[in-house]
Amino acid sequence: MTMKHGLAPVVDENSRVLILGTLPGDESIRQQQYYADPSNRFWAPLVGAFSAPLGSSYPERLSFLGTRRVALWDVLESAERAGSKDSAIANPKPNDFEDLFAEFPCLLRVGFNGTKAEALWIKHIRSNTAVPHKLLATKVLPSSSGTPGRHVLPDDEKMVRWAGFLRAPE
Repeated sequence: MTMKHGLAPVVDENSRVLILGTLPGDESIRQQQYYADPSNRFWAPLVGAFSAPLGSSYPERLSFLGTRRVALWDVLESAERAGSKDSAIANPKPNDFEDLFAEFPCLLRVGFNGTKAEALWIKHIRSNTAVPHKLLATKVLPSSSGTPGRHVLPDDEKMVRWAGFLRAPE
């Protein structure tokens, strides 16, 4: 297996919502862009949730997120993994959420992009008392992965669930 390293967080002082994946897939790592693999459906629910055009370039997509106060990161900083499947993750090292929440205290809602992201959070982050768990509203969202899983929902149902979380009042 190959050691894979994640990307820096996409976050600023205006961010209120943090979307967490597990670890970027190979195409995202290669391009150094979140959700770069065209088979990943991450960007589609955002367009539906906010009823706004996304833009086609990565900088336009990051601007789209920024104006909607959405931040991106992953639970893991690195892990060994053959390919891009979450089921192949071994020897994970979590990201530093203590510093993230200290630097960006307005992040009060965390959405997990799939159950694996939540499971890794529970295993590696929940016990960290420096992370403000009691202040965070968390929710598991349907995975945007293009890889079929056990609980795959149609795109329209995914969009409804993502929209409900992303548009919730602060």
